[in-house]
Amino acid sequence: MRKYFEFYNPTKINCGKDALRTIGAELDYFGANAPMVLASTNATRMGSLEKVLAALKGSKISVGVAYNAMPSCLDLDLLRALKAKYAEGRCDSIIAIGGESTMDSAKALKLFLSENCDDFLPLAGVARQTIREIPLITVPTECGSGHEASGFIEVEENFISNPSIIPNVVVIDSEVAAIAPARVTAAGGIYILANAIEAYLAAEDISIIEVFAQKAVKLVFEHLERVVGGEESEDDCVGLSLASVFGGISYGNAPYGAAHALAEALADATKEPIEEMVSAVLVATLKKLSEEKKEKLAELLPCMCSAEKLAEIPHSEWITRTIADIEDLLVRLHDKAGVPAKISDTKVQREIFGSVADTAQSKRAALTDMRPIGQEEFLKILAEAY
Repeated sequence: MRKYFEFYNPTKINCGKDALRTIGAELDYFGANAPMVLASTNATRMGSLEKVLAALKGSKISVGVAYNAMPSCLDLDLLRALKAKYAEGRCDSIIAIGGESTMDSAKALKLFLSENCDDFLPLAGVARQTIREIPLITVPTECGSGHEASGFIEVEENFISNPSIIPNVVVIDSEVAAIAPARVTAAGGIYILANAIEAYLAAEDISIIEVFAQKAVKLVFEHLERVVGGEESEDDCVGLSLASVFGGISYGNAPYGAAHALAEALADATKEPIEEMVSAVLVATLKKLSEEKKEKLAELLPCMCSAEKLAEIPHSEWITRTIADIEDLLVRLHDKAGVPAKISDTKVQREIFGSVADTAQSKRAALTDMRPIGQEEFLKILAEAY
């Protein structure tokens, strides 16, 4: 063990009943009273934007500019236009409402404003200088990547990390949490699981990253199936959203692993959602882990089942049972929502495995792992995943 780790995440988490009503006080703390509000099309359609604006009524906050149709990917021209609108509206902060793309767009806008630039290229890598702090409050309405609390964004092949990107506050309220369709929620839940598991496997035993990862895994197993099945309570919606935040924080501090690299390569080749590609390869990746990593993976079993069930499982069987429980969860989610449990559940054909494996080995998640992952290994995982 290297016995060294770094961890940084100053995001404040406001979670629970009436959490939306804390937004005004949080902005006031930063001396802000004219936020730019960014909402995804889905968040607007589902009424989340309206609920956030209603929560601000009666406070000292007056929305400077509201944009209610954030696209599904980063749009440089839109970001430049929003930067100009931010100045025209004399805004002093940002509120982002929606899923991953809205969160990344808000963080990119925050970066453009704090660094006084309008392009990503000069900021590739780890940017250091911050000209001014732009308060950012995120209100996630979908679970998955955890980008609502992480300190990086990826633009095509560019990786940008900067303390000024990290949201200041994430607000989780059952009024707006986990409102996506069942299949999207199911795939997002598996993405949370992949974030947490691969961060856990990469983290040092002395690292606090493990704590966030363990809690994320526990919350997914406790709440995901009920939310996907439409049987959720307010606690289930909040719990799943919180799992997304914890998974994002853990992976944001340990962004390595074969499942992420392979899923990115598959998504690049097929244009399919990366969450579904993660779902298709996660179990196969875990099965192909080295014995050293499998031993650590087994430590997550207590997060997946009750103490009573755990007591019935011999410790020598923890490794196989951990992988089996994850595989069973994916199969159940496939039956309930259609999310792929293996590659043959998708449109991906074996013919592209060679090029996908070649692309995967050059992904940051593969190159920066404790043991760089090569093409041959990825081909074996793809064969197992099919």
